[in-house]
Amino acid sequence: MTLDRLLAFGGLVPLVSGCAGGFDDAAPLPLPPAATDAIHIDRVEVRSSFYNPRDAFHEAFEAGVRPVLDRCATGVRPVTLRAWIHDLDRSGSLLRDDGRVHLPGAVELVERGRVIARARISVEVSTPEGGLPAHRTAASRAFGEAVCRDLFSR
Repeated sequence: MTLDRLLAFGGLVPLVSGCAGGFDDAAPLPLPPAATDAIHIDRVEVRSSFYNPRDAFHEAFEAGVRPVLDRCATGVRPVTLRAWIHDLDRSGSLLRDDGRVHLPGAVELVERGRVIARARISVEVSTPEGGLPAHRTAASRAFGEAVCRDLFSR
């Protein structure tokens, strides 16, 4: 690769990496009290530093958080939950060195393209039997519970 190309590529890296960080680093934004009883989560999006289309992790995450969110967000105004999962290796086990399942991230509630709430979420659970599918389910359920607690105070 020539020096010109390297310099051009180096100039693009901050632009591209700036997009990848996204709301992950943004300050928390509490859900307005009036919205707590008014909204429900109609869509779940999962993003990470790696590959972002729907995949087995996304499916397991949505299946784990959906029942929990349906119990705490019972209103009629539809919003999207955007979950940014930090450093997610989508095929990884979610296991930390201490053997516990760990899922750190951040979430935004988005209504008609406008962020109405934001929180950092990090959960840790005992490692369930059943391998990767069980790890994903347990972590996702705990993540949903943390969203309910931290954003909806439930």
